[in-house]
Order: sequence, then structure tokens, then C-alpha cells
Amino acid sequence: MTLDVSRAVATVLRILFGMGPQVARPATYVKPVGLNRYTGADVRSEVTRSCLVVVGKWAWPQWSPGVLAAGTERLVVRASDLAGVSAPGAGDYVVETATALVWRLVAGLLEGGGQFWLFQGERHGDEYWGDLVGAVTASEDRGDLGT
Repeated sequence: MTLDVSRAVATVLRILFGMGPQVARPATYVKPVGLNRYTGADVRSEVTRSCLVVVGKWAWPQWSPGVLAAGTERLVVRASDLAGVSAPGAGDYVVETATALVWRLVAGLLEGGGQFWLFQGERHGDEYWGDLVGAVTASEDRGDLGT
């Protein structure tokens, strides 16, 4: 008899997401503006999505985006929560709603038959300032300073 570990893990994750905010934390997934140093993608406008995230420090070889290094954690987000985000993964952020805790993502993997995104993230405290595009007005444009 063979055991389908992938299917069992997906079932457990579905149960965890149904257990409420103590387990599945409300958060915001952020794809920031600019050139992504990991992928080379140039993002012209910030993309954000509300999501639930399960955070832990586990090592499942068949469900692991990269090696779990010291100072990193695994984050699991339902793929349906990230609909409309192109290529989620390294260079993006997850911001916990209740505490403003930020995880900078260094790797990502779509697993569970396309049901879950597994990320490896580095925890950062209170460092997300949001999109600064709205903070600059047209009246502040100083033109070309290279005269």
C-alpha cells in the first residue's frame, strides 16, 4: 500500500485554514513596484491581495521551496487568495494584518495540485510603508535638474 503524502498534507492544510485567525492569520500579499532583484520582472503598479496565511517552521522535502535556512519560516497561502497576482514568489511581501509583521519572500512553490502556494520568508518587523507613488504630486516635479 502506498501513501499519497501530498494529498494528506493538502487535506490537513484545508483543515488548518478553516480553524480561524489563531491558525490562519489574516494578511496582505504585496507585489511591490519596481525591478524584482530575484526574477528581473519590472512591476509598474503595486498589486495587493487580502489572504489568510499559515506560518510555521517545518521541512517537508516534497513540499519545500528551497532549503529551510536559519531565520526563515514557511508560509502557506491558498492559491485562490492570490488570483490575479502574476508569478507570486521571491521579492514579494506578506504583511500580517493584526501586527504589521512583514515576511520578505525568498522562494515560492505552487503545490497541492495547484491549491496552495508555499513560500520561504524572512521575518522583518514593521518595515512595510506601502506604495509611495501616491505621496508624490505633480506640483513637486522639479523637472530636469541636469541643466
